[in-house]
Amino acid sequence: ILAHIHFTTNQESAERILQLGEQDFRIFNVGNPGLDRLLQVPNLDLKAIGDRLGFSIRDNSPFILLIQHVISTEIHDAYRQMCITLEAVAELGLPTIISHPNSDAGGQQMIRAIHEFKDCPNIFSFKNIPRLEFINLMRKSACLLGNSSAGILEAPLLKLPVVNIGNRQKGRLHADNVQFIPHDKDRII
Repeated sequence: ILAHIHFTTNQESAERILQLGEQDFRIFNVGNPGLDRLLQVPNLDLKAIGDRLGFSIRDNSPFILLIQHVISTEIHDAYRQMCITLEAVAELGLPTIISHPNSDAGGQQMIRAIHEFKDCPNIFSFKNIPRLEFINLMRKSACLLGNSSAGILEAPLLKLPVVNIGNRQKGRLHADNVQFIPHDKDRII
């Protein structure tokens, strides 16, 4: 162990550090400090978010927030996996706001799939979404779809249902708001 004072985000992590031999008075389970910052983000209504980003969804209309990243061990499947997700979204017909994947290898194939669905009237795609707008989209979304850590870390605080696709977050400590499913169109729907 390289540190002698540890601030963990959950009890399971605190217990692991204890098992490594650290003294219990040096371990503090303080929770995720990022959640405090999330609560401080000013509230925007959906029209204001749409005006800022360039989309229009009726204020009371349910919508999906989609963030799907490449799974590092499944780079060769990135394009196919994103196509499966987008086919499900297109079939659902709900307005869907997509934030592009991170810049990991395979991300360009996922972006290519997103561009292939650009004419789908219910899909709104963005290279990135600024934090203010992103947090507010999470607050108002009916569901977070994909495999982003936001579904594991921030969504429980917002009581946002999460449909986590594939293996990227599997095995992580998570709340009951997260449902894990495979890359299968019918299961996504």
